[in-house]
Amino acid sequence: MKTVVFHYKKGGVGKTSISLNVCAYKALKHKCLYIDIDEQRNSTSTLQKELVRDEHTIYDVLTHKVNIKDAIKESKFNNIDYIPGSLKATGINADKLELKKLFQEIYSQYDYIFIDTPASSNLSTVQSAIVSSDVVVIPSILDSYSSANLMNVVGQVRKLNTNTEIIIAPNRYVKRSKLFNNVLGELKEYLSGKDYVRLVKPLPDSIEITNQIAEDKLLVYSGKSNKLKQAIKKLSGEV
Repeated sequence: MKTVVFHYKKGGVGKTSISLNVCAYKALKHKCLYIDIDEQRNSTSTLQKELVRDEHTIYDVLTHKVNIKDAIKESKFNNIDYIPGSLKATGINADKLELKKLFQEIYSQYDYIFIDTPASSNLSTVQSAIVSSDVVVIPSILDSYSSANLMNVVGQVRKLNTNTEIIIAPNRYVKRSKLFNNVLGELKEYLSGKDYVRLVKPLPDSIEITNQIAEDKLLVYSGKSNKLKQAIKKLSGEV
């Protein structure tokens, strides 16, 4: 079983939509569990079969009110189960090893666990997710401050888990953007020789993924072929 965490300390970078679609690509051939620890619960809304109050959430699991197996639900997509998010998740004081311990109970049930985190590196739930990870994917929109921010996040991840692999996934790439390309060049230079971090091919800017998420659908299952869909498929192969 491999645990893949999607994390960045800034919102609005496409973290949730990318993580859902990478999970969906893996689910074409593997059994996946998606865990929503972001208090916004956007991924929960996309995955749930119908709009109902969740009986058990990640909050109940991390506060030991229910067994992790009892919180798992079937999503509306094949081969994807999920644990719903909770508005109360940010208030949890979780042990850094908590999720890693809990995953031992379901180790044989899934090929992949995907975790969507809130935009903060200081929350104990985020730290517990990173400690449990085999891979941390950092989606980012490259701008003037990206290099410093990304290296800060990379440093925080490494401090918590020196064994995890880190993947930086630039998002909403516009080929003609001089700023994006300059920052991309800076990142490549900075990451040279750092074998624990990989910079993958940028995901192109597209409204398609936003439209799909707005309708609680995933790009993977769309019959249309486009550059973004191909890029996400390639990213899923990286994890």
